[in-house]
Parts: sequence; structure tokens; C-alpha cells
Amino acid sequence: MIKLCWLLLLCVIMSSASVSSLASDDKIIQICDDISEWPPFIFLRRNDGRITQEIKGFSVQVIESILRKNNLKYELTLLPWKRCLQSVEKGQSYSMLLNSSFNEERNQKYYYSLPYYHIRPHYFYSSEHHPNGLSIQDKGDLKNYRVGGLLGYSYSYWGLSRDEVYSKGIYNFDGLLTHLKRNDIDLFVENLEIIIGFNMIGKSYIEDPSLRFKPVMDMPPTPFYMLFTRNPEGKVLQKMVNKEIQAMQQEGELEQILAPYLRSLP
Repeated sequence: MIKLCWLLLLCVIMSSASVSSLASDDKIIQICDDISEWPPFIFLRRNDGRITQEIKGFSVQVIESILRKNNLKYELTLLPWKRCLQSVEKGQSYSMLLNSSFNEERNQKYYYSLPYYHIRPHYFYSSEHHPNGLSIQDKGDLKNYRVGGLLGYSYSYWGLSRDEVYSKGIYNFDGLLTHLKRNDIDLFVENLEIIIGFNMIGKSYIEDPSLRFKPVMDMPPTPFYMLFTRNPEGKVLQKMVNKEIQAMQQEGELEQILAPYLRSLP
């Protein structure tokens, strides 16, 4: 019994030491995310239409709050999505990223946080090429069409394998809309909050008169997470972030931060 108590005490001491080591003066948590931007969750602030290098958004506010409460400093860099994923997986340059859906392949490569927001799955198509709409009742029907997507993104949540999504050379939503207008693809899938959120950075995709969208009826709101490198530092970050997410959910802090970003959404 005495040995067990000492063992538990040792575990507590080691855990505390790990957290305190992250808060040392010279330790800066390196975070990356997608350079394509994902408003209202992460984007570059505009100043009279000009892009600045200031990174804003709901996810940024959340991680700032979490790290500040734990006396941690951080640097956030936007990279091509695949490079960010690979860098966090290796843990050499970056320890975490802020916005990821869940899939089993990633679950084997990274530590996941608790979900900290949910958004609504829709499919988008052009009325110019499909004036009568598309016959989609559930996500299984998506396979009957030419689906476009962003290079490096996972669409397994939509029931689509990589081979079932055309993404060659499509690095951002501008490219995705271009392929849709050219009739290279029949549709693309995305969460409604994201496409509307681009209004925040002057890209009014949702106001295109030919763009139509409908919910995928059998898909509930999509949870999103932070990812961490599968190493000791990543584990410490995961535990710390999860603890703070739980507290922010219970206190309504997450809802308070998110509300201003979603005021214009239907």
C-alpha cells in the first residue's frame, strides 16, 4: 500500500514537472494551421481589404485563452495543409494544430483534443450546370457525382475515400469554385459556416447567384478538434487543453467566444 502511494505521488510530481517545463521562460509552443484560411475559425485579418499577417478567429481566441491561463507562450504559423499535418506528426517543428475533423488514420498518428465546436455539413453545386438540382438524400448518394475537394483534406467523414474526391491542384476554395464553374466537378462538400464565414475576409462565395447548397440529411453537425504530436510534450498539451476545454464548456466561455462570429449565419 505504501509503495502504491509513493508511485501515485511520483506520477503526480512527474506530471507537474512536465507542465511546468512547458511554462519555462524559453519555451514557445509552436502551432500551425492551414494557409488556405478557414473563417470564422482561423483567418488573416483584413485592413481595408488588404491582407495583414495578423491571424484571427475563434480557434485562435480559444487557444490564446487556454495558453494564457497556463502561462504559456506560443507562435502560430499558417502552412499548406499537408505540410502542417506532416510537421505536427513528426513533432520536429510544430507540436499542434487547431482545426481538424476526426478520422481513424489521423487517430493513429496524433493525439486528439476533446471537440470544441461543431459545424453543419452541406453540399454545394452550380445551378448553371444542374438547374434541376442533384438527387442527394444521404451521403451515400454523393458517390453518384463528381465530388471536388481540397488537396490533403480528409473526406472520410462524408463517406468518401481519397480516390472518390478530385483534388489535384486544388489548394484553396478559390480553386474549388473555379472547378465547379468550369463543370470539372458536380459538387463539393463543406460545412455551411465555413463558406459563409469567408464573407469575413471579403470572399463572398455564398452570394454567387449560381451557387446552391443543401444539407446532407443523414449527417449531424461535425465536431472539430485540435491535434497534438504523439510524443510526451504532445501528451502534456493534450491533457492541459482538454482540461481547459471542459472548464470553458461548463462555464459557457466557448459559446461566448463563438457567438460574435456566427451572428450572420442562418
